[in-house]
Amino acid sequence: MTIDWLTVVAQVVNFLVLVFLLQHFLYQPVLNAMARREERIANEVTEAERREAAADREAERFREMQRALDEERTKRLEAADREAEQRRQELLEQAREEVRQAREQWHNDLAGEQAELERSVRRTTARAVARIARRVLADLADAELEGCIMDRFLQRLDALDSETVRGLREATELTVRTAFPLEAEQADRLRRELGKRLGAEVAPAFEQSDAILCGIELTGGGHKVAWSVDEYLAELGDALEQTLARPESG
Repeated sequence: MTIDWLTVVAQVVNFLVLVFLLQHFLYQPVLNAMARREERIANEVTEAERREAAADREAERFREMQRALDEERTKRLEAADREAEQRRQELLEQAREEVRQAREQWHNDLAGEQAELERSVRRTTARAVARIARRVLADLADAELEGCIMDRFLQRLDALDSETVRGLREATELTVRTAFPLEAEQADRLRRELGKRLGAEVAPAFEQSDAILCGIELTGGGHKVAWSVDEYLAELGDALEQTLARPESG
């Protein structure tokens, strides 16, 4: 069999041209397209990974913010609870203090009222005793008692200091008041005794006064000399009131 080299060469050339054409117009564009697709896919994957990483970071940031909000809320709730508890304790303490002050004030008021009542009872008792004593003495008054009263009054005159004696002596008017009406003899005796003690004749005015209990009073020149059972009854009332005020001994 004879080989047609021209045909062989022509076929080889045709094959090479076909390969060139395929390489240039088909295979290379396909490779380029595949390369671009792979690059696009890689870019998309990279972008997706970037976005996923960004989403993860955002999610982590959100979770961190949520944790921070939870912690802040917990702190605020705890602070509110502490403040409420502190306020409750303050209100309780204030209420206790107000109750204590009210109780103390009540005790003080009660003690004051009790003390005032005791003082009132003591004063009333002492005055009642003195009043009864005055009535008894007034009922028992007689000439002998009146003479004793005059003697006690004259003894009081004997004890006067020089300034009082001088003032009574220089007085332009002397007044003698007695709890009982004086008889002429009693009035004369008083004039004589006053003249002896004052060193001059005197002419006092005599008055009878119910305000004086079993006593005699001399006034003049701004001076006053008196003796009466009232003085002793006043002392008796004070002593009785002090005695009633003393606490009983066990």
